[in-house]
Amino acid sequence: KGKKAFICRCVWSCDKPPYCFIITNKKSYDDKIANDKQRCVVNIDDSANTSIIHTLSGSQCEETGKYMKNLARFLQTTTKIQFIQLVGDFTKDDAVDWYFLSLNGFRQKSPDAIPSLKLFLEADAGTPENRVAFEEKKEKDSSERTTICRLCQLAYPPTQLPHKLTMKMLIQAEKQLRHLGVSLNWLHFGEYDSYDTSALYQ
Repeated sequence: KGKKAFICRCVWSCDKPPYCFIITNKKSYDDKIANDKQRCVVNIDDSANTSIIHTLSGSQCEETGKYMKNLARFLQTTTKIQFIQLVGDFTKDDAVDWYFLSLNGFRQKSPDAIPSLKLFLEADAGTPENRVAFEEKKEKDSSERTTICRLCQLAYPPTQLPHKLTMKMLIQAEKQLRHLGVSLNWLHFGEYDSYDTSALYQ
């Protein structure tokens, strides 16, 4: 999306708000002199033709951070490893949809932990039982669409979440819970000054 190719590199951590590096080509898609690679491919090693902006807040951080958090949960479920940090690249299309490009780095809670690949190995076995179970799960997932509550991080049918919490509301809720002596390890929204004014009301 936009006049220049870009990549949003999101750094997600389990105990602090995500932040991003917006890596953008200096040459636009309409540049008649530049070749296709210079116009359409973002090369972070080519400092002469790219610019990098470090951002701590805004829609890019919130939106890609949400995807990275979901990815961390998926990996924890499938590999049995708890990740404390993930780094991934995203880009946007003309319809303003985010696309996950690659996972570039990670840190795990236990450095010596070995991932379990049992789930993947069983799925690759291709037995009739696995294929039937996969199709049944696929059908069930398609009929049970859910939405994640931004406060408790649990999934609910959309009809049970008629209201939307803004980031300001979430920060206020976290502060109030801490004031009451309630500590929830998944609440790490940070402080107001970590976000742009517009992001606080999204």
